[in-house]
Amino acid sequence: MTPTDDDSGITQSSGDHDGPPNGPLGESDYVSTSNADEPITTEVRYEVHDGQSTSEAVVFAVAEAKGCNALEVDEPLYNWIDPDALDAVFRLPREDVSADRLFSFQAYGREVTVVDTRAVHVSYPLDT
Repeated sequence: MTPTDDDSGITQSSGDHDGPPNGPLGESDYVSTSNADEPITTEVRYEVHDGQSTSEAVVFAVAEAKGCNALEVDEPLYNWIDPDALDAVFRLPREDVSADRLFSFQAYGREVTVVDTRAVHVSYPLDT
């Protein structure tokens, strides 16, 4: 599945690829900015796969937003947040909790938000 834009301006992805699709400029559904000194950056909505941990999905979403492979992300997630704690928050099925879960934190110079709908939102790079 290729990414698609919704009305929120966030690029949606099924999470089944490692970066922007190859093709002529203008055919990509990624929202991106770039200059000669920085890699392409995007804002994405990454769908968490069945059987995929939340922490793994965050790394894949950040990699997609940065336009690289998950193995090329420059720092481990645990430099920003405890991956086991993040996974524990979303381990229980939605039916077993009394309220919607939403967890947001800053990592890799971006705002990362995990929502109960099994999605990870990664913002454009934050101003530092």
